[in-house]
Amino acid sequence: MVCALGAHSGCGLFGPQSMGIEFDIALGAGALRQLAKAALRKALIKSPTSITSRGAALKPYGGPGGGHHIPAKSAFSGARGYDAKAALAIPPEELGKLGVTHSTVTGAQQTLYREFAKTGKQLTWEVVETIETESLVRGGLDPDTARATVKQAIDALKKAGVPGPTRVPWSD
Repeated sequence: MVCALGAHSGCGLFGPQSMGIEFDIALGAGALRQLAKAALRKALIKSPTSITSRGAALKPYGGPGGGHHIPAKSAFSGARGYDAKAALAIPPEELGKLGVTHSTVTGAQQTLYREFAKTGKQLTWEVVETIETESLVRGGLDPDTARATVKQAIDALKKAGVPGPTRVPWSD
């Protein structure tokens, strides 16, 4: 007797019985789901920011601001026009309001900049934008807000006359 469910299933007294392929499919499902999540996150980070996306509230780091520099200040050591106290940062109260963990963002920056340093390529505005956006996402910020926040901070640096990054942070 041939079961109507196909060649990979058998029929027993109590209905269809597994022949093993379901187990193989189940084993691969977790890894496939993780791969899909990573690909989606990467696509969201690289896609253009929607017009309605708003960045986090940024303030100059010096004075009452403080918080987390966007982008990492050490990427601009010695750069013409760069002032670490005037550079925009996400203040601590804004990090808290957005559910962003400062230490996680900083850890992601360290990891991603070190990985980039291994390529031997020159650090560009585009690379800084990608790394900083991914770092904020890993810290808990949604991709659209992260992208808009980083763009706002980079635009402010460019407007201040900063020509670009001078070094890869955490690469020493």
